[in-house]
Amino acid sequence: MQTAPKEEAGPYSDHLRQHWLNLQQYPKQLKELEEVVNKGSVQLEESNSEQVFELNSMGLLKLDNNKATMRCKLYFKYFQERLQINK
Repeated sequence: MQTAPKEEAGPYSDHLRQHWLNLQQYPKQLKELEEVVNKGSVQLEESNSEQVFELNSMGLLKLDNNKATMRCKLYFKYFQERLQINK
């Protein structure tokens, strides 16, 4: 778990890389995901509902009432790492 988000040849690398490459095509979703990574969660609102629902359908976020969080720690750590590198 400690190295999986950073290893390009790890057991989840293809799966994680595919999500990352897919998000590069959707800047609004990537921006919303960055909000979740930075804040830990976001409230579902009219202004972000489309992006949150798409990220949920991709399996990256989970919804609990009107609150969206990362689906798992692996996704959180991987995207946290990628978003820091991308800046």
